[in-house]
Formats: sequence, C-alpha cells, structure tokens
Amino acid sequence: MLKKNFFKQFNCDSKKYMPVAAWALNDNLDNKKISNQIKSFHKLGYGGVMIIPWGGLPNRFMDDAWMNSVECIVKEANASDLEVWIWDDWCFPSGFGGGFVGKEKKFRAKRLKIFIDIVFEEGENICLNIPVNTLSAAYFNIDKFNNVSGPIHNIDTQYGDFITLTAKGRQRVVVVGWEYISAMEHTVRSHSRYLYPEPCDIYSNDDRDAWSVDMLNPDATSLFINLVHEKYFERLKDFFGTTIKGFFYDEPHLPSFLPWSDGLAERFFEKKGYSIFEYLVPIIVKKTIYDVMFNQIEDEQTKKVRSDYVDVWTDMVKENFYGKIHSWCKIHGVVCTGHHTGDESLSDIVSRSGMFFKIMDESDMPGVDAVFRQIEPDRFNDASRLAGSVRHTKNIPLAMSESLAVMGHSVYPDFIRFVSDYQIVRGINKFFYKLSNYNPEKSWYFHPPELSEANPLIRNYGKKVFQRISQICQIASNGISGPKVCVYIPHYNYYIGEGHEIALVIESIAKKLIYNQIEFDYIWEENLALSSVYNGEVIINSDVCYKCLIIPEKSILSDYEIDLLRNLAEKGANIILPEVFVLHGNNVIYSSSPDEIISLIREKIKAYLISIKPGDVPISILTRVYGNYQFFMLLNESSKHIACSVAFKNKGDIYFFEQNSGCLLPVGRNNISFDFEPSETKVVILSLTLSEKIKTKAIKNEIKPDNWKLILPSGTTLFLREPFPSWNNLGYQGYSGFMTYYAEFVCKRNIKKAILTLGRLCYAATVFIDNKKVDDIIFTPFMTMVNNLAEGRHLLKIKVINTPANNICGDEKKLKMLEKKGFLNGTYAPIYLSIDRQKLESGLFGHVRIYPIF
Repeated sequence: MLKKNFFKQFNCDSKKYMPVAAWALNDNLDNKKISNQIKSFHKLGYGGVMIIPWGGLPNRFMDDAWMNSVECIVKEANASDLEVWIWDDWCFPSGFGGGFVGKEKKFRAKRLKIFIDIVFEEGENICLNIPVNTLSAAYFNIDKFNNVSGPIHNIDTQYGDFITLTAKGRQRVVVVGWEYISAMEHTVRSHSRYLYPEPCDIYSNDDRDAWSVDMLNPDATSLFINLVHEKYFERLKDFFGTTIKGFFYDEPHLPSFLPWSDGLAERFFEKKGYSIFEYLVPIIVKKTIYDVMFNQIEDEQTKKVRSDYVDVWTDMVKENFYGKIHSWCKIHGVVCTGHHTGDESLSDIVSRSGMFFKIMDESDMPGVDAVFRQIEPDRFNDASRLAGSVRHTKNIPLAMSESLAVMGHSVYPDFIRFVSDYQIVRGINKFFYKLSNYNPEKSWYFHPPELSEANPLIRNYGKKVFQRISQICQIASNGISGPKVCVYIPHYNYYIGEGHEIALVIESIAKKLIYNQIEFDYIWEENLALSSVYNGEVIINSDVCYKCLIIPEKSILSDYEIDLLRNLAEKGANIILPEVFVLHGNNVIYSSSPDEIISLIREKIKAYLISIKPGDVPISILTRVYGNYQFFMLLNESSKHIACSVAFKNKGDIYFFEQNSGCLLPVGRNNISFDFEPSETKVVILSLTLSEKIKTKAIKNEIKPDNWKLILPSGTTLFLREPFPSWNNLGYQGYSGFMTYYAEFVCKRNIKKAILTLGRLCYAATVFIDNKKVDDIIFTPFMTMVNNLAEGRHLLKIKVINTPANNICGDEKKLKMLEKKGFLNGTYAPIYLSIDRQKLESGLFGHVRIYPIF
C-alpha cells in the first residue's frame, strides 16, 4: 500500500530545484522597486533571480551605480531567502566584457582567410606580393571545376616576399593568412531601441564598438575576469557561496569555424607532432567560391588534419576560456554554469563555442538553451539530453536549461509544464526561465514571454506551476535510476564536418529508444576511457551503470576508440554495433537497425521497467526507484490523443498522481490502460508492497451542470450550451484577460469525493463551488478533486483566462498600428508573432462533468 506521505518527503520549496527568474534590468534602477520585485519573485515561487544587464539599462559598463544596485539586489534576495545568479557580461555573448576586452587588438578574435586565390592556365606567369599576416601558401593542379586534382605544393613565404610561378598545366595558387573578425556582440545598446537614435538593433547592426574576443587566448579571458568577476567579488565577497550561487555565461562563441590565435600553431605541434602550416591550404580551400558543382572531395590525410585542427582549437577554448572561468569560480566558492551557442540540436555538438562535452568538463552545472520553437508537441529534439547525460556520467547534482526565451506572449502554465517535463525526462533538473523585465511596459514587445507578475497568468498561477516543476525535479533527482543504456557520440564525424549526417543516425536511434520507453544517456570517448564492465554492464566512473552500449551506424572511430571498445568487449560488455567494426566478445551483437536494437534491448538485455502497447508511440519516460516504490513520469510528446496499455515488469499496486489537486488515486494492479491527452504528463507510482486488496475508485453516474451563462467583458450575460464557443467567435479575439462562466448542478446524495473535469480549456481556470474556491486548474487533463458535496443544488463558477497574445496579435488592426508606430522595430517579433498566432483561440470549451467516486 502506498504511504500517503510519499510526496511530502519532496519539499517543493527546496531552492535547489526551484526555478530561477532571469531578471532583465532594463531601466533606471530604484532600490524600493528592487525590493518590491524581489518580494514578488519570492511570492511567485521562484527560488532565485539571475541579474541581467539588458536593453534600456542606462548605466555604463560595471559603473558604481550598477554595483550599488547589484548590492541592493543581493541584500534584498538574502532577506527573502532567494538565490542570486550573475549573468556574466553586458549582455551577450559572454566574454567580451561589454566591449572593453576587444579594445586591445591583441585580444580580438582572428580567423583563417584566403588572401589570394588565382587560377592560371598552362604557360602563364604570375608574380604575387605576399601580404601581411600570411601564414601559408601553396599551388596545385585543378580540374575544370577548379577543384584539386593533384598534389598540393607548399611555398615557403613570409610578409614582403614575392611568389613567381609559371603554370605547368591548369593550376591554382592560394595564399592563406589571418584577419581580425567579429560576430554580433549584443550590448545594452543593441538590445534597446529606447536610448539611441541611431540604428542599433539585434538584426542589422548590433553594437559596432564591441569586438568578438579571442577565446583561445588566456590573457583575453584573464582581462574579462578582471573586468567582471573580480569586480563583483571585490564588492560582494561576503555573499559568495551563500546568497550568490554562481556565474552564468551565455553563448560565448568565436565568429568563425576557422579560428586562429598566436599560440595555436605551437599547441598543434605539441599535441599532434607535426606542423599545421603545410596543411592550412588543404583544410581551407574547400570553403572557396570555386566549389560551384560539388564540394571538394578530401583525401583521408586532409580529413585527419581537419580533425586534428578542430581537436586542438576546441581544447584551447576549453582550457583558455571555460577552464579559466571555472577555476576562478571554484577558488571563489561559486558555481560556474551557462550554455554555449548551437546547443539546440544533436548536429551542433561541435559549434563555434567549442566541443560540447569538452566545455562541460569545465562546468559545475552542465546546461543547454531551449528557445523559440525548439520544444513543442510533435517536434522531436533530444538536445537537452546532452546536458542531462553529462550530469549523469559525471555524477553532477544539477543540469540546467535556460528555457522559454522568445516563445511568445502565448506561453501559458501548462505549456511551461510541457517544456519543462520534456527536458526533465532528458535529465534537466534546474530551470532558468527567461524573461522577467524590471520595467515590463518598456520591453513588453521585445523578448516575450513576460514571466513576472506583470503577466496575469504568472501572477495568478505562477506559484503553482513553479512548485510543481520544483517537486518533480526533486523526485527525478533522487532515488535510483531505472535500467538505462548508452549511445556513443563519435566526435570524429563532427570534427571533419559530417556532424549533420551522423546526427541524423543518432537521432533515429534516440527516437526509437525514447518512444519505446527505454532510458539512455549519450557518452563519448572520455567516458569510454573511464569505463569498466560488470555482468555485461558498462560502468562509468565506478558507479554509473548501463545495460549496454550502442555504437551508431556510420560512426568513424579512431584506433584509440577501437582499442577501448575491444577492451570492453573482451571483458564481456553488452555492445551493439554495426558489422563494419570487428570485436571479439561473448556479448557483442552486430546490428545497425533501430528496430532490431529495440528488440535486442527488450528481449535479450531486458533494459526496461515498463512496456507500452502499441509500440513506437511518442511517450517518453523517466523512472526513479525509491525502495519499494517505483516512480514513472510518462509524457505524451505529441499533439494527439493516445490510447495505450501499460505493462509493468514488476508486480505492484498502481497509483496515479493528479497534478492539479495533488491527490493520489489507486488505479489498479500490474497492467493498466491509459488515455493520454495531447502533451499530457502522467505521474504514476508503483508500490511493490502489495495490499491485500487495492481499493480502486469506482466512478458512478456523471453529473452534468446546466443553466450555463458567460459574463462578457462588456457586462452582457450570454446563455450557453455545450460545446461552448471560442471567445474569438464572440467578437473578443483581441481581448486578453478573465471571463467567468456560471452553471448549476444537483447532487442527489451526499458525495464525499468527486472528480471535476473541464474538458478542453484555453488556457487556465480557477474553480469555485458555492462561492468557495476549489482549485486552480492549469495542467492537462484539466481536472481536479472535489470533496464533501452535500445533497442538493450547487453553484459552479469557473474563471477562465487566456494569454496576452490576443491583445497583441488577435486584432490585426491593433497589430498594424503597433508596427506603424515602431513598437516592434528591432524586436524578436518576426519570431514570436508566428508562434502567438497559433494560440489565439480562447475560452472554456467543455465538456464539464462531475464524477462521484466511491
């Protein structure tokens, strides 16, 4: 029998798992207003705030007035028992120190560039002057498409020399050097159209005075730390490690996939044992305009050099940027966290920020970003699992996600639940929700959603959704994991520029595993090197166990990786891999078909605790074991209803956790049938301690409310019959706010417990019976428990609210007026308006029913 206090052991007010409000400080800062907003964040159920200098902030970079305001924030947060996280730059990407690091040329980012590229025909003569910053030069024969068709001949050159050549056949000469380069650097100027008359926005301009920095240069990072981190420590050191939890970096990245730095050639020779200079032309020449018919086909040597080059510069980024920041944070007793750019898909494991798994070696809280339309029903995206996998394989307590940014004004509580649950099942257990504006009115149209009390949905229902997320994160982070497998990430494929191709293969395996309810993590070479074997399981870091290791088809593995796999195979590890690799071991299975892999895992390796029929349904799973209790979170990742049967591997009593009321309902034993609403999460507990007879609740005759009426914002009373119309059809498509429904129902006898269901709802509601509040109903399926209904007639009142999106784009005339007056200029409107337009339908649709249970 399940103990009634099972969920009480998980404190939903535990700051460790409570979401953090990303707080955009976008105006003149006032201490009293700061204090009031801190109290508001605490009241809303946030566990902390992350302070972000944002567009509209009039302060100069890290000036005294700013530091005074930050000190006020920290002290007020301390008084309200909130965490403080510090966004580490002035605005993003991290590392440029508000533009001050790049003021010195030696700290600016550099990239490789073709300085000279000339085709000359047989017998023609050329004489070229070598420009400054030249690194390498070469000539080679070419075909009619101007692609390499023979050996590449290097030319010894230096600045001021001349190259004199006579073509022997059709040839091409290429000179490679480096140049300073910058990507977009977003400051409080480029994120504001309010302060500056000149064009300075997120699309066409950014801040022209701010340069990208050389992340391969440790001295550039040292200057960045001195400008930012040290200044905060000097002022606020008494709060470090207590109220101030850590620093958050956001999307630090190089402006090119072909970076250069003064120390790169020496580091390359030190690590790889040969000179990079003689190969610079081959690894860059495929990027030229001459590939008009097809890409240059590289030989294996060039691929190896390209891989070595990426390996070296990603090492340098890891050590000289992330490593230095991480070391500083460790010395000063705070957490180092954040996310890189391009962590939105499996294709971007190697990005301009570096190599994901290397970067996360220098993180106390591995992280990803979930923005725009990255997570929504019917869109498969497993990128969040990258951070979750690092958390699991390294035994790190927390993995974080910066979530909800630019998902629009139409974000509502149940969608926050869906986006969060989608990542929780993939290993995320700490959320930084973006964005809450210090002055919401000033930036209302810039970067929605608004997640402060200025948004009525958050003001009325934020605490409930945030506490629910906190509690689920805590449950998902403790106990023992259910059986898992691991999928290998072959980094060489990414290093040679074939990341997209291998990502498609990995994604096909991942989708099969997830939608057949098999839990897994991603691992890479470093994890293999730390692996051992016990009873066929792959053990990483001594205590992280995987039932089997899957090597994706099309993986390109080095001799070192093959040796590591061979060692595991000889020790009896369960390994599933393509036939192209030959390993000897009793538990080596050759297969590359995702369907075959699923069958092998279920039938031979038995790495599962539940099975769902039919198979291949878009329901993901997270499992935790607490002694005699097994906790399952099942998420419908589609926009469709799903009917299925669930069979549990172990016998026990099954309970359903109703998330709106927090009640536990016994539903059966061993095997059950479930109907999933679109995007619904079902939380199920299996008690292995069998009761003599589980008391399932029998649902008796339904009660159907009648005499429905709706009070319109105009004050008019509208009498209704189910199904109810959308507010849009009543002429209120441009209205955002509450409308109230009234009905009556009759109980023919006293009812101790009943289930109230609202049917379809857009997007949240508060329910009253006889003018007494019953519950806030915000989670799919929109239902709750009702207690102690007396015999007789009752009044049902349902206050329904939609999203702020209707007020902005529900009325096309108003939207055109906003555009005409320039309110949307330089904002993220081109992204979020397309999202908001899909969520304009509003109201209660039903069917509303009351089901007595006995």
